[in-house]
Amino acid sequence: MNTDSSSAEGAEPPDSSGSSAPARSQRDHAALPAPALGPKASLIQVRRRQGRLTRAGTCTATRSGIQLSTADGAVVFVLRGVGIALYLERTQRRPLGTHLIQSMLFASRCEFTRWCEAEPLRFDEPHLHQRLRRHGEEFFDGSR
Repeated sequence: MNTDSSSAEGAEPPDSSGSSAPARSQRDHAALPAPALGPKASLIQVRRRQGRLTRAGTCTATRSGIQLSTADGAVVFVLRGVGIALYLERTQRRPLGTHLIQSMLFASRCEFTRWCEAEPLRFDEPHLHQRLRRHGEEFFDGSR
């Protein structure tokens, strides 16, 4: 005689073939939209975008010259005199940590002006472009 009361009569078996949910293969997860980032991952991504910025939108005179940057710090210029030439370093920081650094040496005001006219920053950040051009022209005016 069985005195166990835990077994229920009439309960459905665990393999219910009559369920309304369609069966999915293991590969179907790639077709689903990506889940939203959690708060920690979002914070990390924001920090990567900002990078290690000092002050945004600044014009700083340093030992190595004048440093100009955009408001978000994505593009930074360093200008300094090297003899009678002007050394210009352009650093562009990309969202996920990539840096692009360009170094240029201008021997004359004409070369510097031609580069300024071709610099795409003049459309995105016109005030920064004006300051950059003004500092470069002041260098060449003062070196004569």
